[in-house]
Amino acid sequence: MEKTSPKKAYIPPKNPVIKTIFTADPEAKVWESEPDKLYLYPSRDRYPSAGCDHMDQYHVFSTINMVDFVDEGEILRRSDLPWTEVTDIHPETGSELTFMWAPDAAYKNGYYYYYWPTPRFARHHKKDAPKDYPSWNNTWETGVVRSRFPHKDFEQISEQDAYPGFKGYIEGIGYAGIDASVRVYDGQAYIYLGGGGNYYQGKLKDNMVETDGELTKLTENKNGVPAGGISHALPDYHEGPSVFRRKNDSGEMIYYLIFPGYEHPPRENMLYGDSFRYATGSTPLGNLLPEPVTEETDRGTQTRYHEWDYKGSFFDPTGCDTSHGSVVEFRNKYYFVYHTQDLSGHGTQRSVCIEEFEFNPDGSIKPFAKSLDGVKQNGPDYTRPQGTVYNISGKYILDNVDGGEKNSRATLVFNYSTSDDLPKLELIVNGLNYSYINFIKTGGEEFFAEAEFTVKALNPGKNNRIELRQGVAENTGKIILNSIEVILLD
Repeated sequence: MEKTSPKKAYIPPKNPVIKTIFTADPEAKVWESEPDKLYLYPSRDRYPSAGCDHMDQYHVFSTINMVDFVDEGEILRRSDLPWTEVTDIHPETGSELTFMWAPDAAYKNGYYYYYWPTPRFARHHKKDAPKDYPSWNNTWETGVVRSRFPHKDFEQISEQDAYPGFKGYIEGIGYAGIDASVRVYDGQAYIYLGGGGNYYQGKLKDNMVETDGELTKLTENKNGVPAGGISHALPDYHEGPSVFRRKNDSGEMIYYLIFPGYEHPPRENMLYGDSFRYATGSTPLGNLLPEPVTEETDRGTQTRYHEWDYKGSFFDPTGCDTSHGSVVEFRNKYYFVYHTQDLSGHGTQRSVCIEEFEFNPDGSIKPFAKSLDGVKQNGPDYTRPQGTVYNISGKYILDNVDGGEKNSRATLVFNYSTSDDLPKLELIVNGLNYSYINFIKTGGEEFFAEAEFTVKALNPGKNNRIELRQGVAENTGKIILNSIEVILLD
């Protein structure tokens, strides 16, 4: 009689580092106030996919060791914004068909500022819209909220604290003005942004919500102008710029502009998508030109004072429809944070991954590639706080959940098993829909694992309801839910 091999628990690869929800476009930060903690600020792709115009409900994550990532909770959803238009409702999810794209965060004047792009006008026009109704792609604005904390309590900024007439976003960007990256160097704030082959850069005023003068356009891809644009200093620029700085072995401070670049046609044996390119400069805006250059752009005549020294590619495409990444130093190591579609197999349901990389003595980046192995632990072991465990029986509904004495965010820890590949459950807490949570296969119904998700503040006392349901028909697979632990965070 042939022996059957014993079942084994499934151990998922380290990459992607966030598996419970789909996340993309990550910006990584190590704040001066917390040098032993790294924060991730990604966008969120929701399930079921409705393309890029379904991104919403953005979370923050943190880690003290690069292997244990804590969901700090949701800090922004589109319905919180008073200045964007809603014209339609998604027929399957009921969500509003306006959206946000790649976010970023910066610190100045005692506040953490959170930035994200969203069009004021929806992608799907009203049925009775006039012919001259503005195109959504011409109405991009960079929204701004702020908080005293890097991971919670972000609020709209008042006119009194910004300027009279402030509308909640940085004005004057418009066409393809997406994916803002904001940096504060030596007290001055800088902004870098642009998509579709169009790249802009400039300074922000001290209030962090106004550009300080006109933005300079370095590339454009419109009206037949090849990608690479005006100065041709950034060949094949696509979107998603990010900036960091570092001293080389000679002590020279180098500023790095990284960006996804078009691969057309793809090189031999290369996966589909954008490669990551980089350029360097001696200042946050690149290298100062010997003489200013006056040139024509699709925005009119501009005078340009800087250009970047293009260095080439350092990271090949991952096989995903889009690319976006950032670089951060943490505990004396450098990390590249990016996204792939490897977990889901779909370009609109992406997941954040991390790689460690190195520089040459002159400051150039040693090329590297994506991996499933990810990075090694760099920091102390993480101990999760303990909460109240509620056993599950029958329907996936918990009533009378204790929210403590005050309004507190709560991490929900789901103890589960599944033989299926990435089944999901829709989460509703006190009537608020948090969309779908992913459950990684465990290797069999006898093997249990945990999935974590942090929700907004619960009601005080035993006055909370947690509900999980299968939701849409295409969400298949069996999940055995054993218990839910509720950990109060505030």
